Amino acid sequence: MGLKVQNRILILEDDLALLTLFNKVLTKEGFEVDSVETLVAANDLLKKKLFDVLVCDLSVIGGANAFVYLIPLLAMKPKMRVLLISGYIPDNIPAEAARNGVELIEKPFAPAELVNRVVVLLESRAA
Repeated sequence: MGLKVQNRILILEDDLALLTLFNKVLTKEGFEVDSVETLVAANDLLKKKLFDVLVCDLSVIGGANAFVYLIPLLAMKPKMRVLLISGYIPDNIPAEAARNGVELIEKPFAPAELVNRVVVLLESRAA
């Protein structure tokens, strides 16, 4: 895709196999990727580094209550885009996501779909 390495992605996923897969797919596309399994580790990295996109599993950040975490985070990091991934998306999440400019993707999905969604988020960040 010809993306530059300054596109920094943080992956927060508690399934180690998926975390490894997402990391490999995005790294192969030229992104600079950090990946963590816990919200505590993600918070530590978010304090130390700037990220363009946060790709995170909905269940790791609270499921139906995810926006309790995301709204303050987005206020502190307004340029960072968020892609929520989940095998199950609670009824309230699509409306909250739309209101807050957060993208959703439901598992399972092809690796190319992950890359495409991240690229779209990066393009929206640049606009």
